This record gives sequence, structure tokens and C-alpha cells, in this order.
Amino acid sequence: MARLIDHVAAPPRKPDALSSAPEKAKVAAAENNRDDGDNDSVPFIEIGGPETRSKAPAERPGRPAIIPMSRAEIKPVEIPIPAPAPTSYYHVSFQPLPGRSWAGLPQDKRLPRELVAFHEPHHPVSQQYQAILRDIDQQLAGVNSRIVLLSALRPGTGTTSVLLNLAITSAKQGLRVLAADASFAHPGIAERLGIAPAPGLREALARTVPPTWSIQETVEPNLYALAGGQSPTEPPLDLLPGLLDQLRQRFDWILLDGGEWVQRPEKRALLNAATAAYLVLTPSDLESPVADGMLGEISAHAGKLQGYVLVHR
Repeated sequence: MARLIDHVAAPPRKPDALSSAPEKAKVAAAENNRDDGDNDSVPFIEIGGPETRSKAPAERPGRPAIIPMSRAEIKPVEIPIPAPAPTSYYHVSFQPLPGRSWAGLPQDKRLPRELVAFHEPHHPVSQQYQAILRDIDQQLAGVNSRIVLLSALRPGTGTTSVLLNLAITSAKQGLRVLAADASFAHPGIAERLGIAPAPGLREALARTVPPTWSIQETVEPNLYALAGGQSPTEPPLDLLPGLLDQLRQRFDWILLDGGEWVQRPEKRALLNAATAAYLVLTPSDLESPVADGMLGEISAHAGKLQGYVLVHR
């Protein structure tokens, strides 16, 4: 037990240093009083310990004990839960995938007779298309996934028929070919191949339909088509090179039907995306001054113009 005394006498001197016997008696009496644990005349405070805790306060009257303070009761804090925000719902609708049923239609009636490479692969005209394809292949040797642009001086020249005959010829050689209709003014691929006119290139550029969903199969194995589309708004042409670069990962050849060249804003975007450009001309076009200007314009655009296909009726 430790005691804290409120007043302490001066430390006693050693008995041999005291000068008289009365002083020795006073020191002895002070030491006896310090060792007496029952002397109540000296005020003190008990700090606490095993002996103090084992005895009840009533057993030691007059000696206050330190009683620990009781802790306040801890109450749980209620955190308010906010009410859920109003839910907004999407407006949805169902759209079937486009397509045309060929049930009951003979194969030789599905494509027009002008697509001679499909109906008569050994016809002399079909052999001419095979020779044209070999010439283009030699010009683009070493280039994988070719993007070839075909365009004409004016409408009605036969650009779509030439393009589809070349596409069918390359598809029959085992290549994966995509015929894409980039003639926004006068699209014609969907009609000649007997496929749905939409979704097509317009919808793919507007990002209303994934590009791969716009691609349709044809009756010719390995030949796929990308129609012109029917979106009423003008397509963002700056996205055309990126779209074609994405599609070229799936096809060996992409043939772009550019329609007529005159006064069409998409022609420069098509030239930027194409590997090479070829013109479809008639003998009368060779004598036109407009043809000279068009040849110079295309030739000056990064040298993309590689030749022309002359069409005789």
C-alpha cells in the first residue's frame, strides 16, 4: 500500500550525528509514527491496489477510496437512408433484320443477265473481266486487302455492272469480296443483287447500325454486299476512311461503287480511303473536255488513279 502524506517532517539525521540524547528520542518517535499503519492522525489518500480493492469502503471508515467513473451508455447512431432517385426508362422498339427471301425463285433469275460473270463464267465477256482483274492485281501487287474505287464521268455509264462483274469474278477465285455502294445519288447495287436497300453504308456511317450488321450475303459464295442505305440525313463522310479500314480486316477485296464523279462531295473521302481508283468511260467520254479535268483532278490526288475501263455498247 502506498500513502501520499500531506506534510512530511524533515529527514532525520543519523543517530551518531546527533549531539544529545533528547534529539535521538525525537527521531525514534518519528520513525515509529511513520511505520504505524493504523495511525489515523496523519491524513493520507489511498491510490488503490489489490488490498484496497478487496475491501469494501465500509470496512475502512474515514478513508475515502477512488471510485472509477461510470461510462455513459453508448447509443447506436441511426444514419438516415436516402430515398432512391426516380428511375428513368428507355423507350425501346423492335426492328427486324432486313433481307429478302429467295424461296421459290430460280437461281438464274435472281441476278440480271448483265452480270455475265455469274450466269456464263466462260463467256468471252466474262474472260474480259478476268483479264481486267489480272491487270489490277498486277498493279496492286504486294497490297493486301485492296480497296478499289470505280467511278464514272456521268450516270448511266455502267459503273455498277462493271463493278459487280469484277466482284463476282474475284469471288469465284475463292477471295472474300465486298461490293459497297458509295453512290449516294444513284445507288444500284441492292437492286441488281436482289438484296434489301437498307441498312447500308449510310446507316453504318451514321452509327445507327453496326457495320457488320449492314453487310448482306448474296447468291454468289464469297461475295457480300453493302447497300447504299436509306438514311434521310447526309452521312458524315469524315468517318468513311475509318469504316473502310475496319471492314478491310474481313475481306480480300472491297470494291466501291462511286457512281458519277461530277459534283459529289463524297469523292474526296472515297479517294482518301481507296488503295486505287479506276474510271469507267465510254468512247465518247474520251473526247469530252470534262473528262480531261476529271482525269487531272484524280491524278493529282496522291496518285490514286491507276487506269480506266472502256465500255462499249
